[in-house]
Amino acid sequence: MSFFRPRAAGLVVALGLMLLTVSPQAAQQPYIDRVIVTTTAEDLLAYFNVAQAFAQESVRQAVMAGLPTTFTYLVELEEVRSFRADRLLASFQLKRTIKLDTLSEIFTITSGGNPNSVVTTSDWEEAQNLMTDVSGLRIISLAALEPARTYRLRLSAQILKPELPLGLKIFFFWVPLGDIETEPYEVEFRRKK
Repeated sequence: MSFFRPRAAGLVVALGLMLLTVSPQAAQQPYIDRVIVTTTAEDLLAYFNVAQAFAQESVRQAVMAGLPTTFTYLVELEEVRSFRADRLLASFQLKRTIKLDTLSEIFTITSGGNPNSVVTTSDWEEAQNLMTDVSGLRIISLAALEPARTYRLRLSAQILKPELPLGLKIFFFWVPLGDIETEPYEVEFRRKK
């Protein structure tokens, strides 16, 4: 009996170490990637991507079933202060929704609920890029940032699958529903003069 205990303990330790080394990327969890913070003459801008946003089968199934699926990007900018609480300068959400017309096989991507910002495509790869790539997002006016101060930009994303009425839940029983969130991504920077 004592012959098997060390092996079992070793197996438990090995399994525990394997679980600790699994990264979100390996588990196909979406994550914020390729973050660039830059400026124009007037504004602070951010560029970023949500990698593996469609890696989970449940997200792909919801979209391909024609269910509207919303990505909500959460953005916060704080001034980092040493001896006081950090000061929140900007906080907002950007929403994008994708819906497939299953008859015409056309994806419609709407940004921010604005009917004027609608893009359509029949290409699945392009539709994914339109949902996950955020380019030139205006965060705040440079006039609001003081030189030589430290600032923290926090980005995260939520993939919100639709809340269906009971009748549709029965019809789409095979599509697992539930929200998916990325870990917050933080970057600190200083404004130069």
